[in-house]
Amino acid sequence: MKKIVALLIVLVFTNSVLANSNIDNPKMCPSINAVKAKGVNNAIKNGKNWAAYNQKDQYDTLDYWTWGVTSNEIAHAKDKIDAILIANRSIYELSEVYGPYENGPYEIGFYCLYLIKNGGFPPTNGDVWGFANTPPLNIKASLVSAFVKHKIARQ
Repeated sequence: MKKIVALLIVLVFTNSVLANSNIDNPKMCPSINAVKAKGVNNAIKNGKNWAAYNQKDQYDTLDYWTWGVTSNEIAHAKDKIDAILIANRSIYELSEVYGPYENGPYEIGFYCLYLIKNGGFPPTNGDVWGFANTPPLNIKASLVSAFVKHKIARQ
């Protein structure tokens, strides 16, 4: 179940990137310190699970990014405010960043992964993990896309 939650959250943040076919490869991911300094300011519920995010920020890079974070604790927050509060506290557990990596052949842009020290992917045991994407994502369109892909996969 935890892997399914992690997969759905990845789909929320990776699908339906805003169209921009001329994006250059970013030189670096937002640093962990920059992400921690900004925190998150929004949350969205996908089914029964919450994810928290910042829609658009440059952090300490030349590019604009959407940055999101989740964990079992964030996913099961009681409401949007609780998800944001838990997420901003949980960000401090992150210590490693990987990327930037190019999105798949059907999606434009680049992403970065943020994990706890010695953590694996997908995270286990409630590990907190984060995700950045450039160009910034259309979060609501991403939820619809994730829902449709999940329904098709179950048929």
